Amino acid sequence: MFEVASNLHQQLARRVVVHYRLVESLDRPIERSLREGLGEAWAAFDPTEIYGAVLPPGPLERFIADRIDLRAVSSYSARPPLREIPGVATLPLLLLRHPLARVRVLYDAAVRNGSNATFAEFVDKDLNSPIPTAGNGQTTFLGGTSDDAGYARALAFLGSCPTVGVVERPADSLRAFETALGPIVPEVRWSDVTDVDAGELPDLAELCESLGADRYARLVASNQYDLMLHRSAMRRLAPAVAAR
Repeated sequence: MFEVASNLHQQLARRVVVHYRLVESLDRPIERSLREGLGEAWAAFDPTEIYGAVLPPGPLERFIADRIDLRAVSSYSARPPLREIPGVATLPLLLLRHPLARVRVLYDAAVRNGSNATFAEFVDKDLNSPIPTAGNGQTTFLGGTSDDAGYARALAFLGSCPTVGVVERPADSLRAFETALGPIVPEVRWSDVTDVDAGELPDLAELCESLGADRYARLVASNQYDLMLHRSAMRRLAPAVAAR
């Protein structure tokens, strides 16, 4: 009976795509396509101008409830999951990046901001930091913490998503989004998402050689949950690739 009622709620509710921005290289083009396709029915939600600020679900839940015209929202500061919003069914949209490629992206950003550290020095500093940024960042984003409980929450959230994208498979991810979300936001042209700099899956042997075996092993260990999440996302994406 509960499942029937839940399905009925999904059918009757106003449906809103919630775009969680974890990866700039693909999320900016996706945000642009949502904005161009939906116009004023799309909105960005980042009340604070402090990049990296984290918001609990409440403010976004109230924003969605109050904006009855809203059909999609993008945010880099909001964190899942959202609680049930009366009369609204939310559909999460997100992509994951291979965590070791993510570490390289963080390093490149540090260099652009003036750092003179080598990649190995950057990894050492982060691994020894009381608040590391290069370890299990996506697990923390989705699950709140980088431990077993946080991983369980992140994995459960991924399971609640209509589909999940993988940065290193941009074309396949966009096809999966079109299949899952096309009926909800048919105005959005996923095939028009361009200017994508997704990168490839990292060459792990080359990375190990550049960092040294011990440092590489520590980096892998510090990203164990993100690595499992990425593998889960790749498995979710596989049927969409096979069906094309």
